[in-house]
Amino acid sequence: MDYFIIQHKTSMKKNKKILITGITGQDGLFLVKELLQNNSKLEVYGVSRDSDTKTFYSNLAYLNNDIDKNNIKILNIEMKNKEKVTTLISDLNPNYIYNLSGPSSVYDSITNPSLGEEIVTIFNNIVDACVDTKIFPNFFQASSSEMYGKNTSIILNEDSTFMPNSPYGNAKLKNHKEVSSLRKKYDWNIVSGIMFNHESEFRKNSYLFMKIINYLIDKDNLANKKLVLGGLDLKRDWSYAEDFVKGIVSMVNSFLLEDFVLGSGKSTSIKTVVEIAFSFFNLDWNDFVEIDNTILRNEDPNNRVSDPGKIKKYLNWEAQTGIEEIVEKIIKFKLS
Repeated sequence: MDYFIIQHKTSMKKNKKILITGITGQDGLFLVKELLQNNSKLEVYGVSRDSDTKTFYSNLAYLNNDIDKNNIKILNIEMKNKEKVTTLISDLNPNYIYNLSGPSSVYDSITNPSLGEEIVTIFNNIVDACVDTKIFPNFFQASSSEMYGKNTSIILNEDSTFMPNSPYGNAKLKNHKEVSSLRKKYDWNIVSGIMFNHESEFRKNSYLFMKIINYLIDKDNLANKKLVLGGLDLKRDWSYAEDFVKGIVSMVNSFLLEDFVLGSGKSTSIKTVVEIAFSFFNLDWNDFVEIDNTILRNEDPNNRVSDPGKIKKYLNWEAQTGIEEIVEKIIKFKLS
């Protein structure tokens, strides 16, 4: 794989090169669409542990069938291996890096803390490789609202106190702080986006929205079992992943050297999400939903919502897609 990159260095000189880790996830998918539909001369290199690239290209065509797949190369590189990451950065010499990689499940990190260590290791390997090779591309680091953890303040912004209560949150915070340090030390255009909950058609089935919608589109489920949820009162700030990607691209291209919160600024309860989804199928959710409080994490605050005022002020960005439209997009995709 490294040989492939070296052989193509000459032909790529005139094109800007983008490296996206975690390219086959929902954020990576929308990012590729956002970048290539506006600039066909970009060369996109993606790293993914997922060998199922067929699904990635199928989903990309669903979003925009006119994107030239020849501008995309997906690499299978072990990002936990520092030597391989250094070789990748040295050979590719990217103009932009979007680090979206690593486990995304908070719950999985609690049962398997090594997943948090993986998030830190991958980030360190990438930034160390940049420093060692003296290659300093515009860099986006995906941070998370999970860094706020036990903070009980309902409205959270860039200055709110971080109180992570999971290995995932701790790992994201460690990387978030390092971004600030690297930015100052090397005058590097490396920024961190504190991303609140965001969903799309391409979420994995283990996530809440998918759990609800997959239940509804399976007639056997409706006839034979209940939809078990941890509760209905929990409120979160949910946005659409494509909206976030537009904010991410604006951050990387702004040269403000600032970190920003990405969120809708609106709080929505799980009950509201359930009502929206069930109403699409003309069903009364009360007949199908069962509550099991043991599913919930006790230390999680009941309500958590972003204050995206800073990014709106400086980059004129705000979430455009409402919760009803997000649910409808997912349902229509699943039904198709």
